[in-house]
Amino acid sequence: MIPIKHQKDIKLLVDGKDAFPRLVKRILNAKRTIHINIFIWRDDKTGNMIAGELLKAADRGVKIIISKDRLGAVLEKSEENKQSLFHKPTSPVLWIKQKIVDFSYYNPGEPKSSRQKQNRLRRTFLQHRNIKVSKEKIKSDHSKYFIFDSRYLLTGGMNISNRHHTCDLGGRIWNDYMIEMKGEIFIKTLLSRLNGKKNHKDSWFDFIINSPNKGIYESKKTIIAELGKAKGQLIIQMAYFGDKDISQKIIDTANKGIETIIIIPKKANLQNDLNYKALKKIMLRTNSKVRLYACRNMMHAKMMLIDRKRLFLGSANFNSKMNGLGELDVLMTLNTTQQKKIMNSINRNIADSVRIKHAKNIDYNRIKAFLEGLVR
Repeated sequence: MIPIKHQKDIKLLVDGKDAFPRLVKRILNAKRTIHINIFIWRDDKTGNMIAGELLKAADRGVKIIISKDRLGAVLEKSEENKQSLFHKPTSPVLWIKQKIVDFSYYNPGEPKSSRQKQNRLRRTFLQHRNIKVSKEKIKSDHSKYFIFDSRYLLTGGMNISNRHHTCDLGGRIWNDYMIEMKGEIFIKTLLSRLNGKKNHKDSWFDFIINSPNKGIYESKKTIIAELGKAKGQLIIQMAYFGDKDISQKIIDTANKGIETIIIIPKKANLQNDLNYKALKKIMLRTNSKVRLYACRNMMHAKMMLIDRKRLFLGSANFNSKMNGLGELDVLMTLNTTQQKKIMNSINRNIADSVRIKHAKNIDYNRIKAFLEGLVR
């Protein structure tokens, strides 16, 4: 269990404007080792910038270990510039999935071809003696974390790409969070949890792990348990909905009289119709008690704030993939400074949103929503 005195060693990083400068700073200051676990790493300006900084670190003797999920290539090659930094070749199965996503969610401004361009930096990077990249396995690991010298840990919902750093090709900011933790105790706790050690119930802080390979599924049951603890207010900022049990628990919470606020993307990059199907059900079954906001930015966050004190934040969405992907989330009690920062961010996102007051104002394509619900 991590002592409460380490609460002050946690910083909330809001959006790419906070997270990426901090990530670069930690790379620049690394002396011995950098470990990265990542789902998406695009071959774009941001992806190459981070790779370039890591290459400089390797040149000065830092040992770099990267675990990159091959499954992420499906989205790398079907969205934005459609370029993957690490996965230039593809397999027939992933190619089919990639084309389905591309066809279903094509956005104006994206290139039509996903033919991969060669990258000299990539070749240099992969050949460096101080860099080891594991990239061939389909791990179905959606978690993201960065460990520097066993001293700093960054985790949250952001991948390495322009859209998370600045904006997407459509000019939308992607609202999301990362958390930085200072101290070896956080790294040791994370590694022990990833290796199967059980979490500390009722602790002020813990990591919440989904690891299908190890048979560990903590995210969903933790979310449902925490929803049940709300006494006055519940705030959810979420990219993707669709899990029926979580939706039902939100309905139960709102119907108990708990002030419930949900912020979603006005138009999600994926499963937009499934989002609105789930949220229409929530609004209908609560008689529109929920204060629902559709953010003009892309709300990519996976965050739940209970009574402005208890924060669940990380990589797990509230959709049907909850038990199919590896995830890493943080559950913690906030201090006054952290409360102020998260509430300032929430209020900005609400100001950038349109309120949906009634279920009758929600429309969606039923066929698309059905098909999106089949994807696991």
